[in-house]
Amino acid sequence: MKKVRRRDPKGEALPPYMEEGSRGPVVDELLKFLKKYNAHEKDLPTLVLDGEFGPAGTAHLTRFQARNGPTPDGGRGPN
Repeated sequence: MKKVRRRDPKGEALPPYMEEGSRGPVVDELLKFLKKYNAHEKDLPTLVLDGEFGPAGTAHLTRFQARNGPTPDGGRGPN
């Protein structure tokens, strides 16, 4: 079976897994979603949409995962 990498709307390959230290336009897409989803959370650090998945992104993703699954590990994608 041929493995097909998913692609974003611009045709760039999506990384199979994103975690702290990941970079690129797809990271910004995830951060935009998390920023909107967690907008009411005053205890989370401010997210900066700079294409880098940093500590603030990890905090926001872990909060999302804790509420929605899967197990909160701060990473996005198949482990």
